[in-house]
Amino acid sequence: MESYRTLLAVLLMGLLFPSSWVVGKVRVESTGMPFATYYQNVKMSEVLQKRPRVLVLDPWCGPNGRPWTKEELRKIKDAGVKPIAYLPVCVVAEYHPNLYREARRRNLLGADDPEWPGDYAVKFWEPAWRDVLRSELARLKDLGFEGVFLDVVDAHSRDWYVRWYDRVNPHGDLRRDELNAVKWIAQTAHGLGLRVVVNAGAWAFEGTVWPGCSLDWASL
Repeated sequence: MESYRTLLAVLLMGLLFPSSWVVGKVRVESTGMPFATYYQNVKMSEVLQKRPRVLVLDPWCGPNGRPWTKEELRKIKDAGVKPIAYLPVCVVAEYHPNLYREARRRNLLGADDPEWPGDYAVKFWEPAWRDVLRSELARLKDLGFEGVFLDVVDAHSRDWYVRWYDRVNPHGDLRRDELNAVKWIAQTAHGLGLRVVVNAGAWAFEGTVWPGCSLDWASL
């Protein structure tokens, strides 16, 4: 899934900004400031050498294949890097153990993602899931992340997801629920002092502009 998510980010940034370049395992987008995503096989030495100003990291995939620590995040921040936490909205993954565990415990897990084993749909529109995300956002803030990078916000573009959603929520509106989720996460994250950016993915190509959402691309 990491390569797919990175591709969507690169496509979106390519629409907004003129150029990109790759150094090692870090992809840096030319936005007037270096922007990078670094999701796996992370090497602290590489981060400190390249020092992109904004770096999107998976909180559970840090150096040596383990979660990022406060000390590690403090170290890269001292080097001038703003760490932003990767956070999927409409799915949950087994390798994000706290989110996956809570989704199972609260009976919020949905269909398996047929393209990415270990990923599942989640009833992200339910108040119980907002409780989980509220705790997760607070945890990310406490760790030292400066913001969140919201991914998988376009579940409506995935046939398997739409079939599952229509079955479990026949009177719902998936696109409306996606937008409301992003609005709520943005409001909650901002209340904690976290910046919020969105990997718009398919919505960018449909011309949707996240109405009512206060997002922070420009301030990064």
